[in-house]
Amino acid sequence: MHVRKLATLAGVAAVLVGACSTGTTATPAASGGTAGGAGCTVGFSWNNYQEERWAKWDEPAVKAAIQAGGGTYISNDAKSSAATQASNVENLISQGAKVLIILAQDDVAILPSVTKAISEGIPVIAYDRLIEDKGVLYQTFDNVEVGRMQAREIFKAVPKGNYVIIKGNEADNNARFLRGGYDEIIGDAVKKGDIKIVGETFTDGWKPDIAQSHMEGFLTANNNDVQAVLSENDGMAGASSRRWPPRASTARCPSRARTATRPPSTTSPVAGRPSASGRTPGSWARPPVRRRSPCARTRTSRRCRAPPSSRRPRTTRSRATCSSRSRSSRTT
Repeated sequence: MHVRKLATLAGVAAVLVGACSTGTTATPAASGGTAGGAGCTVGFSWNNYQEERWAKWDEPAVKAAIQAGGGTYISNDAKSSAATQASNVENLISQGAKVLIILAQDDVAILPSVTKAISEGIPVIAYDRLIEDKGVLYQTFDNVEVGRMQAREIFKAVPKGNYVIIKGNEADNNARFLRGGYDEIIGDAVKKGDIKIVGETFTDGWKPDIAQSHMEGFLTANNNDVQAVLSENDGMAGASSRRWPPRASTARCPSRARTATRPPSTTSPVAGRPSASGRTPGSWARPPVRRRSPCARTRTSRRCRAPPSSRRPRTTRSRATCSSRSRSSRTT
């Protein structure tokens, strides 16, 4: 995954150098050539900079590539608004951007802005998300293969059972590419009846809170009988896992300890889109929550209280006390 992402970023860097040197078309530069990017301003329109992947990995790499070629990097954030992104593109052009990189919130809504930029001789690169215009260069990795990777790992862990599929934004072609990869791996099992898809939906803006709401609805509708979840990115996978598997209180002492529970004889993996964190695709499972000893110190008492079944009758000679806080005999 890291190799694929680095290759994509290297391709973007080469294209930027070529675009800055010509100022008309986005074509890869000759091997080793970087001088063409000197003095070129590159504007990046992010759809949602709050996504961890963009802020933590992609932007630093793109920015470093532009600066290494002698260019200047400028950017803005649409905050998941297609209307805001359209005005952001205009803003980047007004700041003197000679090349535009657009991570589209909505590939259809952004088309008028793209058409205008191209008509003004400004090359446009569609980053990670497809913009269907013959004048736009599309740079991404193989999203269908990413879907295969996720489904392959989940299918190894859960070859039979009820599945939920949390897809990305309906306006984003990547959501369909990833879903196609899933189908190549689990499609036959679905036809045989080994896997039953009990919930599937798109998620507006790839927003984790919406994904969590979808997951809650699917759990309610299926009485929590869900064995696996395929989610198309990490943020939505993490949000889905907050409500699944259900948690049950095991507290008897005032510590209010909790532990995760699962349906009998099932596993509980959630597949998120592979990220630069290095996490194996589809290998998520909720770790067990450590339970505190039933003999717990509380704010109101430092006495160690044993479970009711194991308490001995209180006598004048014996009482249950913490070993580290045992009382010594008083002397007069």
